[in-house]
Parts: sequence; C-alpha cells; structure tokens
Amino acid sequence: MGDDLEETNRRERRPVFERTERLADDSFYRALASSERRRVLYLLLDKEQYTIERLATALTGWDATDSETMRTPADYEQRRIRLVHADLPFLVEADLIRYDVTRGTVHLESLDPVVRDLIEASIETERRQRG
Repeated sequence: MGDDLEETNRRERRPVFERTERLADDSFYRALASSERRRVLYLLLDKEQYTIERLATALTGWDATDSETMRTPADYEQRRIRLVHADLPFLVEADLIRYDVTRGTVHLESLDPVVRDLIEASIETERRQRG
C-alpha cells in the first residue's frame, strides 16, 4: 500500500512534459489552434458523449450567444458540416476524441488533468476577453 502511494506521489512530481506525451505532439497543437475545436472539447469535458446533431446545436447556440444574433437552420447545417469534415478529423488525429461515424456520436478520450485544465483555461480566457 505504501509503495503505491509513493509511486503515485513520484508520478505527480514529474514535470508535465514527462506525464503528458500529447504535449510533444504537433497534432495536439493543431487541434487546439481553433477556438471551435476547443469549444467541442470543452463541451465534451462536461458530457463526454454527444451526437453530431446535439454538438452542432450547442455550438450554433454558443455562436448566437457570442454574436447576440439569431442563427438560422443554414448556420446550423454549416456548423454540422464543419464538424464532420474539418473539426472532428483534427481532434481524432490528435487522439482527443473518438468519432463513431456509424452512430454519429463523439466521445472524449481519457485526458490528462493538465490537458483538461488547458482546455478549461482557454475557454475561460475567451469568455473574459469577449465579456
């Protein structure tokens, strides 16, 4: 028992770059370069699984709130298409999500707490800047 606790403490004291291999992967930074993709990840932090339709609806609503304008069905459809053909492939390539094309569902992969904190901090900073 004591050895397990000691090993856990030793792991927690290691520098971030040793604990999180993802931080050395260029695809990780490409995936996070877009505020739209960071928003997808932020939503998945809370609910770990979404259908494409619900994700597109949530993101379209987020856009409407930010711009203080109404969104149309065409806006939703554009957002859904961008998700399927641009944003989700980036996130899959970075091993941040799993996308089940057959079921139309998106699942968050297991994330290191450092990555979770980075996503949350990014969104909170975005909100403060807009706000």
